[in-house]
Amino acid sequence: MVHRYIGELTSLGLLRIDGNTHRNFEYRLTEEGLRRRETLLFEATREVVQFYGLVKQEFHERLRVHANRGARRVVLFGAAETAEIVHAAAPMSEIEIVGIVDSDPQKHGEKIGNLTIRSPAAIRELEPDTVLITSFGHSEEIGRSLEHLAGRIRVDFV
Repeated sequence: MVHRYIGELTSLGLLRIDGNTHRNFEYRLTEEGLRRRETLLFEATREVVQFYGLVKQEFHERLRVHANRGARRVVLFGAAETAEIVHAAAPMSEIEIVGIVDSDPQKHGEKIGNLTIRSPAAIRELEPDTVLITSFGHSEEIGRSLEHLAGRIRVDFV
């Protein structure tokens, strides 16, 4: 299969094979291959940026729903890409992100925007009215770990 793809790329003038034996050769993009790679990279980047904008708008809408339920001071639980996008969407809402926490000690001290990632033990100190779980991979586990906050701080999923 790889041999077929290499043959196609070579016949299209996008790839050349340098070397004099079957054991000693290299594949190199031609000038046309380099231009095509740049074009594809640009197109892919444009698509990713457009998709990011749509996802950010979706999270803005979700934050608006939480704001309508009374959320104002929010801590995000889960310091990964979802938290980054929610943090970026927050200024367009009535919600103030007052902290970001994560169970992974290796993330503690890192920053998302102007906020330093902290341990979940910091939640009470941050005095939120809501904790939004921004981790899709461990959301149920995180929800169970926050049951002790019930009644004082609302816990919900982004």
